[in-house]
Amino acid sequence: MQVKLYVSDRKIHLTQTDHAVENSNMPLSNSDFIAYKGVFTKTEFVVRNNDRKPINLNSKNLSIVITDVATMEPVISKELEIVDSEKGLVRLTIYPSEIENIYPNFFRFAVLIESSDGSQEVLYTDQNRQVRGFMEIREGAVPIPQRATVIECYPLDKLTPVSYGRYLYKSENLRYHTTSVPVKTIKNTEIMHTIAIYLNRFTGIVRVEASLVNEPPSDDHQWFGIDFDGLGTELIFNDSLGVEAYNFIGNFKWIRFQIEPDKVHNIGHIEKILLKS
Repeated sequence: MQVKLYVSDRKIHLTQTDHAVENSNMPLSNSDFIAYKGVFTKTEFVVRNNDRKPINLNSKNLSIVITDVATMEPVISKELEIVDSEKGLVRLTIYPSEIENIYPNFFRFAVLIESSDGSQEVLYTDQNRQVRGFMEIREGAVPIPQRATVIECYPLDKLTPVSYGRYLYKSENLRYHTTSVPVKTIKNTEIMHTIAIYLNRFTGIVRVEASLVNEPPSDDHQWFGIDFDGLGTELIFNDSLGVEAYNFIGNFKWIRFQIEPDKVHNIGHIEKILLKS
C-alpha cells in the first residue's frame, strides 16, 4: 500500500498599483492560506505591479497584520522576510508559540509595504482590488507538548531571611506540604509523571504524595506516598544545588509534595518543583 503525500508550494500574489503602467493585469483571488497549530507555517508572497511585473523591494519593508474576524482585534503583527528583492518575493513565518493560545478560526490579513520615505501602502489581494485576504488557524496533526505545572515551594510564612542568603525557620515543625495539584487520568491506563526539583543548597527530604479521591483531599488520610524504584518513598538531599529529575508511574487524581528540611544542617531551600504528566 502506498500513501501519497503532497508538498504545497503555492504562492500568494499581491499587487502594488503603479500609475505609470497603463496595462491592468490583476491576479485572480488566491490569497487564502492555512496555519496549523504546533508546527511552523511558512507562506510566500509575490509582490507585483498592476501589469504583473515584479516590484523591486530594495529599501522597502513589508509587514502583515492578522485580525480576528469576530472582534476585529489584531492577533499577529510582524514584518515579512524578504527572500528575493528583485523578484518581489517575501516570506511569512508563523511560529507555533505565536498561535498556541489562539482558538482555531478564520482570520483576515492585510500586507503593507513601506517605502524609504516612510510612506505606507496596502497591497491588493485580487483583481477586485480587495486589500484583505483570509487565513485559517487549524489544530495541528502533531500533538502540542503540554506545559509543566509550576509548584512554588518557598514557604514565606515559615522563613525569615538572614545574611548571605541563608534562611532560618520560624517554626519548630519543619515539615510542610505544597498545594495539591490535579493531574489527568486515563481509565485503566498508568501514566508517566515527571518531576524536576529546583534545589538551592537544600538539605532534607522530599516526599511525593498522591490521592485517588475525586474532590480536593481534605484529610491527610486521603494521601499515600509514591515509591520510587530503588529510592523508596523519600528523596534525600544533602546541600544540593541545581535541578534533580525523577519519573514515576501511576493513575492518580491529585499530587502534592511534602518537604522536610533538616533541622540542623539545612541552610537553603527548594525554589520550585515542575510537574508534567
